[in-house]
Amino acid sequence: MKSIITVVLLVLSLNVLGQNNIAENNYIKKSLVGRERVSVQGQVLEMIGGSKSPVSFANVILKNSTTGVMTDIDGYFSIMIPTDKQYILVISSMGYQTVEKLIDTSLGRNISIVIKEDSNMLDTIEIKAKTNKESAIVLLADRKNAVEMTQKIGASKLSDIGASDASQGVAKVTGVAKNNSNSGAVFVRGLGDRYNNVTLNGFSIPSTSSSAKSAPLDIFSTDIISNLSISKTYDVTSYGDFAGANININTKGSTSKQKLYVGIGTSANSQVTFKDFKTYKGGSSDFFGFDNVRDKLPKGANANESYGKLNNNFESKEETAKPELSFNMFYNNNFYIGENSSFGVLAYSGFSNDYSFRDYQTADYNAQGGTKKRFKGDKSKYSTNFTNLLSLNYNIGGVSLDYTSMYINSSSDEVSVYKGFDSSEEADYLMTGIIQEYEQNSIFVNQLGTNIALNERSEIDLGLSYNMTDSSLPDRRKINLAINEDVSLYEYTNFNIVGGSPVLNRYFSKMEDTEFTANLAYTYYLKEDSKDEYIKVGAFLKDKERDLNFSNIVVNSIDNDFMQQVRDDSELAGDSNYLYNNMDKYLADSKYWGTSLSIGDISQNPEQSFELKISSVYAKLSLQLSDDLYLLAGLRLDKVEQNTRYMSSGSYKSFDINKENILPQINLKYSLNEDNKLRLSASKTYSIPMFQEMSQMSYETEIGQVIGNSSLKQVDIYNIDMGWDWYPSAGSLFSVNLFYKSLKNPIEKVQITQSSTMTTSLINAKDAMVYGVELEWETNIGKLTNNESLNNLGLSINASLLESEANVPENTKQESLGASVKLYKKTHSLQGATPLLVNTDLSYKLPSIKSKASVSYNYNSKVITQLGSYNDNIYQEAISTLNFKWKTNVNKRLDISFSAKNLLDPKYEYTQKVAGRTKVINTYNRGVTFSLSLKYKFID
Repeated sequence: MKSIITVVLLVLSLNVLGQNNIAENNYIKKSLVGRERVSVQGQVLEMIGGSKSPVSFANVILKNSTTGVMTDIDGYFSIMIPTDKQYILVISSMGYQTVEKLIDTSLGRNISIVIKEDSNMLDTIEIKAKTNKESAIVLLADRKNAVEMTQKIGASKLSDIGASDASQGVAKVTGVAKNNSNSGAVFVRGLGDRYNNVTLNGFSIPSTSSSAKSAPLDIFSTDIISNLSISKTYDVTSYGDFAGANININTKGSTSKQKLYVGIGTSANSQVTFKDFKTYKGGSSDFFGFDNVRDKLPKGANANESYGKLNNNFESKEETAKPELSFNMFYNNNFYIGENSSFGVLAYSGFSNDYSFRDYQTADYNAQGGTKKRFKGDKSKYSTNFTNLLSLNYNIGGVSLDYTSMYINSSSDEVSVYKGFDSSEEADYLMTGIIQEYEQNSIFVNQLGTNIALNERSEIDLGLSYNMTDSSLPDRRKINLAINEDVSLYEYTNFNIVGGSPVLNRYFSKMEDTEFTANLAYTYYLKEDSKDEYIKVGAFLKDKERDLNFSNIVVNSIDNDFMQQVRDDSELAGDSNYLYNNMDKYLADSKYWGTSLSIGDISQNPEQSFELKISSVYAKLSLQLSDDLYLLAGLRLDKVEQNTRYMSSGSYKSFDINKENILPQINLKYSLNEDNKLRLSASKTYSIPMFQEMSQMSYETEIGQVIGNSSLKQVDIYNIDMGWDWYPSAGSLFSVNLFYKSLKNPIEKVQITQSSTMTTSLINAKDAMVYGVELEWETNIGKLTNNESLNNLGLSINASLLESEANVPENTKQESLGASVKLYKKTHSLQGATPLLVNTDLSYKLPSIKSKASVSYNYNSKVITQLGSYNDNIYQEAISTLNFKWKTNVNKRLDISFSAKNLLDPKYEYTQKVAGRTKVINTYNRGVTFSLSLKYKFID
């Protein structure tokens, strides 16, 4: 229940219009004019299992008058009434017996009202009001009445399944697969980050990564989320640059009840906690994710100069991974000002960290099956998230004003150590290497929205947002060393390994992103007593600028004196860890600066920039064609102007995209009867190449490089959806949805053969299609089996079956590299398009001890992760995961939660067929994570 009122408040202010009580507010104002009034406050409750629970969105009306309000998420209400006599409040709600309560203001103005469920009504009525405290029922009722095809998951279910961030919550929705790279990205109906939009309260938010279109979902803690809304079909009031889904994160907003709580938590992972963990030396504030000492590229460092101009700090260190920690604080209150206005405030602050460790392997093979590169290694990663949210709401009469401010700082400190072959397994030497990488990202969001009721049939919505992101990779360090195993010591033939890759590489980058959006909409309701039929027109502006500065430093080969010093070090004794942990011991000796340790090359792009402007106008009509048939039709015009500017070979290059996109939308909803709904949707959308996809900036990995393609084209997408929803009882659903998408010029990630280096880049395929079926089933086992003893047992299952096909033309070229792309298969499935996805949640409530337990299972079938060129595609093998969550209310103040995630601890395995044989390209495990958290309510 807590998710819905927040959605309503934010929707009014952020141009995502929903049901509101503007008319009721006007009635209240008129009925009280000229009379002395007082505020009567109270809570509407129901009895469940011997305990009282709040009833959300119940009607509280003064008998024989038009003065009334609705209860909030927690069942609370506040109503202004005259003081000159006694009054009777009438409390009603769909599915409950109507209750009348005598009010005498001289005897007190804080009351509690208990209402009873009307079991006869629940089986026969259509629930138009959101009346039950369980958010699943509320969201299903909302979905039942909507014309659009939208799925929502509320705060209550997010808590039940133990989702700690938005990506884990979205992955429980039908047809959504989480990217297993832990990037926070998701695939919706087989389409990845570049085809999806992530919005916050209906507003665009920038990404914290130069390689991603949308902000990663894993930075949004579920503590601040009221509701996740996933729209897989297009609506002209939304951004046209998407094909998979628009994922909207509705943050929590203020309610009338005062609350204050603090929470603490800890967790341990079977693979890392209390075990050896690698990191490199940082500052005192690194634990909280704020870098204050790491090096940045010094001014005046030029090619062919002394390496001494750079600070060293190459040393990594060993420590013991500690248990993970989290803590948060939450405050909420609503203040009544004057006669008919109120001011609400919600504030949240929370911190969490995470330790992860992986043993992994990665490889690259030639077409004959021979090894080009093969490494085994381990990765230690420490991550943090610091989230702050402030939500303010002011209401007066028919005007609502909302302000949301959010600041998130996230960081990751990763050290990878690997060892293996850089050319062939028959070579008489091995290679060993280390990559140290620290990344800090921050995002600052400011949103202001207002809803103004001009009269009972028309209103205006205005929204403004200004967002800033800062992403810093202050000094990424990579070292490769040759090992001569015959003599058990490190043999430095030079500071270049076989294949020409430098042994010592340093990379500096800083990205700053600013984004301004404005949205204006006018809505006219065709009927005085209904919000279902309306005409809406609006305009939208988005202005985004991004600046990226980066430098890539290569160190020249060194002389014999330096090599001999390393050979003679008795402490080294062939131990690569010792060498990496004491690298500065060798690099700090000034006598080797100059010819021994000098900067070979510095590739700098100090003014790489990206600009995007989208100007839009749209019109939308909602009309009831008959008693059972509703129509939504809309048209949007997007004018897109995008410029990418970067330096290549000493000169700046610029690539522009200027497009005008006409985007039509049509939705039909037909009610077969009260419980069966049919829906049809058709639309056109588009997707433009992202910043880094067009940039020439290269990024080195263990076995190759990643680089963009400046000749990429816009993708045009045509979408058709059909669905049937059956609501057999309150809180139950059976749904079947069919979808088809046709993509022109889809963008695909490919391998390109370029000398001895494996290059990963992007191309436009000729066309692609994605189609499939989605199934959902949510039910109460007790009602399903007619067994009252199982009424506390809930079951939720969803599955998606998907097929996709993309076609790449002959002799495709990556123009930026001047290289040909010859894929192993000309026709293939789309990357990330998982053929089969299954989610199952089984929950059980124990009202007598105020506890709830749930088990969640997820299955992802085998899927393509990267297209192959001289060899077959790379696949991720099927994965099954199992999670458990238990929570209980110890007393009125204290809540305890326990969860166990990834109980099956599956092996993540990536394979590729090479010369007729299947070979493992990469493999790792994540371990099992056990978590315990406490929440203490000072005011509730």
